[in-house]
Amino acid sequence: MTRILRIRHQSLQPVPKGTGATDLNEIVATDRDRAAFLLQGAALLAHVRAAGWRLEAWQELRVDAEGVLRIPPASVQPVRDDRLPQALLRQFVVLLFGSESAPGRSSVRAVLRPLFETWRDELLPVSGNRMVADILARAPFLLGNKFEAARASLFAVLEDRDGERVAVAGQSRWRRILAGMDGGEGRRIAAGGDAARSYWQRVRDADSESPPPNAPEGRSALARLLLEDGRFEAALRLVKDSRRTDDILVRLRAQLRLGRTVAARRSLSTLENRSLSGRRALEQCELAIGIQAAAGRSDQLRSWSERVLDAPTGPREAHGRVLCALAKWELGELDAMASLLEPAVGEPEQWMDVMARARLASANGRFSEAEGLLAAGLRRLRERLPVYERALLWNELATVRLAVNDFAGAERASRWACSGVAMDLPGDPPRTGSCRRSGFGPDGLRESPRRSRICVGRA
Repeated sequence: MTRILRIRHQSLQPVPKGTGATDLNEIVATDRDRAAFLLQGAALLAHVRAAGWRLEAWQELRVDAEGVLRIPPASVQPVRDDRLPQALLRQFVVLLFGSESAPGRSSVRAVLRPLFETWRDELLPVSGNRMVADILARAPFLLGNKFEAARASLFAVLEDRDGERVAVAGQSRWRRILAGMDGGEGRRIAAGGDAARSYWQRVRDADSESPPPNAPEGRSALARLLLEDGRFEAALRLVKDSRRTDDILVRLRAQLRLGRTVAARRSLSTLENRSLSGRRALEQCELAIGIQAAAGRSDQLRSWSERVLDAPTGPREAHGRVLCALAKWELGELDAMASLLEPAVGEPEQWMDVMARARLASANGRFSEAEGLLAAGLRRLRERLPVYERALLWNELATVRLAVNDFAGAERASRWACSGVAMDLPGDPPRTGSCRRSGFGPDGLRESPRRSRICVGRA
């Protein structure tokens, strides 16, 4: 193999002046952000090992303002590394998720956990390219616009005495696509921008026919992720024939989001004879309330509003009261709704709590209070919320602004509801750069307000 003299990779570049970087262990990151950091670490490891170099350890890690993982260049040395790649990446998993088992109930951890299990096998080495490809296969949201900076870590420029070449970590098919391009185009792709977006579009087109996971648990976890991304049709395809309770709940939520009330009622009926408890019972009540409200069945809505108070216990009890309050709002029983919403201590931490309190304030003519609740909730929660739920809060904000004839503000809020992205709110610090709209709709595509079922007015 030709000796590599230099590796040019974004994680090894100095942080641009004025942008700043934060220690990895000090940032507040969602599990999706952690998955993006894991992808960047795996990509760097793949390039370093392919070049015949050694990554010493995951030390002094920083994250810049664009979400790019930064590693001291001295951590990479031009010497052979005999350690197993998966053992080194497992150390990074511990830094990101707390342990190799990645405990927690988020859908991101659920889809990645089986992958981490395979990395514990030390009989044979798992290449860095394989680990990169597996991460992207398990976490397809990393192919979205939000993680463009993280995805740039898959490219590196390797220099030897004969010149330089662009390399991409991951599947061999991706490398074949890159190899079919001339050197100038490869460098433009590695530099990011439109060329990189065009390349990844080709990758997504090639991967669109990839088979889903075989294990039921893997299909369920992937379906949950697709729900969070607003890809309801894709989630339905994954679980359409499953009789697992979790899959029926996924199917029920996707049908409700798509406005297929009749199909959703049929799915709900399949759960009638099942004894559900805890999270599943609460989720069943939440979806049933949504279905009956959409169908205008006030008798069934009232029945489920009472049932939801009996379903949860312990820390879920407060969430059950919020669900019941939202049902009372649909029924027009504002006094009952007010009695269910206890005086808030601090700012509400759940999006439904924000929604319920804003609706109650608006129904009583306190539009300024409602707008403040929604704006503060979006500012605090928008990065953590799934696409549809975030859009519901924007939609509610548009409704409140319409009530006070703030047509320009209502238009802005409804536009961001339909596009499914965040925008600046009162009290936000100034942002630099442009805001790119992400896809929103059944398959993550940009859609009209009518088809995505998000419009100004009641959601």
